[in-house]
Amino acid sequence: MVIRPSQRTDARSMSRVYVKTWQDTYLSVVPYAYLLAMSVAQQEKSFDDELKSGQITSFIASMLVRVLKHNPYRRFYSKINGTYLKTQHMPFAGEVMEVKIYGWLDASLTWQ
Repeated sequence: MVIRPSQRTDARSMSRVYVKTWQDTYLSVVPYAYLLAMSVAQQEKSFDDELKSGQITSFIASMLVRVLKHNPYRRFYSKINGTYLKTQHMPFAGEVMEVKIYGWLDASLTWQ
């Protein structure tokens, strides 16, 4: 595995993974219209803008993920040594949804 800072040329690939992951993972959790409206081109522009402005940060020593409570695969994060930190209620796709937050002090633990 090679870890390196993201570059603007990565925006397209990052967008394809992001959109496909959301559409596959949250099909029965997030309103269908929201998932259907997601587009690689729109996400690519967003990632490109964030990369250009330096808003996207790569985490090497620590990491947090927010996972919708009803995601049937959220236990995956515990299995890769993520620590449950807290629950939040966040506005998402026109609704308020429960989100579980997991974190790692040392991201290398995810690869063991």
